[in-house]
Amino acid sequence: MPLLPPRNPRTEQQTPSPTYAPQIGKLPEDALQDRDFPEAFGSISRRQCLEVTKSPSWTPRGSRESRRIFSEIFSFPPPSPSINTTHGVKQPRNPWTDGPEYVTQCPIQPGHNFSQTVIFSEEEGTLWWHAHSDWSRATVHGAIIIYPERGATYPFHQPVAEIPIILGTFKVKVTYGKTYLLRIINADLNEILFFGVAKHKLTVVGTDASYTKPLTRDYIAISPGQTMDCLLHADQGEHGRYYMAARAYVNGVGVSFDNTTTTGIIRYEGYSSPSSTPSLPYLPYYNDTSAAVNFTYSLRSLDSESHPASVPLNITKRIITTISVNAFPCNGNQTCAGPNGTRLGASMNNISFVNPTFDILEAYYYGNRGVFGKNFPSRPPFTFNYTADILPLELEIAKRGTTTKVLEYDTSVELVLQGTNLVAGIDHPMHLHGFSFYVVGHGFGNFDERNHTSGYNLVDPPLRNTIGVPRNGWTAIRFKADNPGVWFIHCHFERHLVWGMNTVFIVKNGRRPDQMLLPPPPDMPPSPKITEYLARPRFPPRYTPLHRLSPSIKYTTRFAPLYSFTHFCTLLHTAYSCSRSLVHASPDLSIGGASSDILPTPSDELFVVAGTEVKRSPDPSYPTCSSSSTWWY
Repeated sequence: MPLLPPRNPRTEQQTPSPTYAPQIGKLPEDALQDRDFPEAFGSISRRQCLEVTKSPSWTPRGSRESRRIFSEIFSFPPPSPSINTTHGVKQPRNPWTDGPEYVTQCPIQPGHNFSQTVIFSEEEGTLWWHAHSDWSRATVHGAIIIYPERGATYPFHQPVAEIPIILGTFKVKVTYGKTYLLRIINADLNEILFFGVAKHKLTVVGTDASYTKPLTRDYIAISPGQTMDCLLHADQGEHGRYYMAARAYVNGVGVSFDNTTTTGIIRYEGYSSPSSTPSLPYLPYYNDTSAAVNFTYSLRSLDSESHPASVPLNITKRIITTISVNAFPCNGNQTCAGPNGTRLGASMNNISFVNPTFDILEAYYYGNRGVFGKNFPSRPPFTFNYTADILPLELEIAKRGTTTKVLEYDTSVELVLQGTNLVAGIDHPMHLHGFSFYVVGHGFGNFDERNHTSGYNLVDPPLRNTIGVPRNGWTAIRFKADNPGVWFIHCHFERHLVWGMNTVFIVKNGRRPDQMLLPPPPDMPPSPKITEYLARPRFPPRYTPLHRLSPSIKYTTRFAPLYSFTHFCTLLHTAYSCSRSLVHASPDLSIGGASSDILPTPSDELFVVAGTEVKRSPDPSYPTCSSSSTWWY
């Protein structure tokens, strides 16, 4: 199968796209349908809860620049707001549709919609999208697969097929002697996972939409929010069936977690008579810190001529921040689950982030005061033995506030993330919006600025957007602040996110027009406090047939379903079939950008009708779409 199959949109069979004009509070009648999903071992029927009815078009702008897609996000009653982020997409100069609620936009209120523009730049590989409002991403998420430029090849042996994987139960059929590319995404809310395939090795060739030097291991360790591209060579055909499995990695003392193993089956073609239970792969013990850390920090950037490692060397701003679990006084109206009757919280540099009621980006852009502060410290407010076994109780209480860190454009930033043992030491997967960063150093204990910097890897460190900081340890990352806007940084454990282990970087404009923040789109969701500005929903005004798309398309991206508690599939208006489970992902969607320096009104839109929260039914292979749940994209 060729890497990027040639397509001629002018000769493809056309099917008129449906026109939706749903009433507010009512889902279009054909948005929920029972569809068959052909799988490796027969066909099952699942309720489709997300439908894409318009493929996007784009105007090419040159290699690796401003590839865009446009989507319409609708929030349907009952009254609960929605919001969406494309995790790991840098969105150059366009934080307006980055997604974190009350950071870059207010939530989309029920009965209203928002046109989201997603701008791709240097990303190449596997990313994902998910909801970014409290715990909603538990069921609202999906994959984004970004291919190389047309005519280019992968910097590794070309696989015979690609398989997006969510760590759940399903089956995959393979052929002996063939090599497969597994695109693995950890969409778990609160657990780092070990993953492996029995009697097979995995070769990591990419992480977080960036290529790596090949790293072959029996297992991988993957944190929430991270993606990994792994080659699997089907070289074990004599027994026919093998488990792929995942189990949690948790090393925090007294931390509750789901200590079970989730499995799927890889079955070789031609094997049809199972005589015994497949064997499980070797996976490290649930609290094996050495196994997790050794894998994570063995990864290296590809650092080739076509994919160089551009590590910032002359640092102009060093920030050291503690990341801590905290305890707050608790009253009778709260859940007092912390030690000594306290309420659990979290912080960075002893400040527990509080969401405002008006988004920070608009407040910054329009100069509104009183929404956020600019006093996030560059050092911990006081120094102590952060990783000591016993710490004074008074250190557990953090301040609460909405603070940000302002950076000049093009600043070379080094950020040291220092874990602490306050309340409960644990690993923290930290994610930065708007940037990818180089992981240049790590260690256990307290970071020593004088001694530890000499051991940095400044040659080929891995390029990530999410990195796990080891329990009672530290991680140093570097990035160039060349993306103006407001960008969220937070722990990707959902409980720590809502507890306040977050802050915001504000990157100022540069001097040139192409170094300045783009203006806001006209339909930004208003603050729920300002009801008089709530606008009537706007629906896509027109559709452009597929044969009018540009024939010079160079890039493609593909949205594929991820199966966790929900089962999503995508359907194009051009009579393509539904996504076929995890073995055959959905059809390619072309992406790109216009040459304008402002966000254009798209002539073609990715029209997302609706998605639902899905509740588990008695038959786990057939979840039901609850009519009383919130509608999300």
